[in-house]
Amino acid sequence: MFFSIIVPVYNAERFLGEAIDSILRQTYKDFEIIVIDDGSTDDTAKVVSKFEDVRYIYQEHLGVSVARNRGIAESKGEYITFADRKAFTEKWNPVVARIKSKRIPKELQQSVSYY
Repeated sequence: MFFSIIVPVYNAERFLGEAIDSILRQTYKDFEIIVIDDGSTDDTAKVVSKFEDVRYIYQEHLGVSVARNRGIAESKGEYITFADRKAFTEKWNPVVARIKSKRIPKELQQSVSYY
């Protein structure tokens, strides 16, 4: 079961490195991370460049909905989850954080998008 973790960001240099580190520390490893930079004017790109296995896509500032849709279009995963600024400033999305086997726990099934 391969996940795409889409991280839509705008001027996220202050929290993005820690957020990506958090995702990479998950015990379940069959996922890709796609950062969609929605026109940032800070050093977001520089932060992402420190991570080898993270896909970075820059687009002009069109808003989070367009960034999310771009992430979906670029994704290769069988399942998709979003990790956005709110998730990292509070508590990260439990879909990937709690998956430790090839089965999605029943309480998380509604959090997963099928496409």
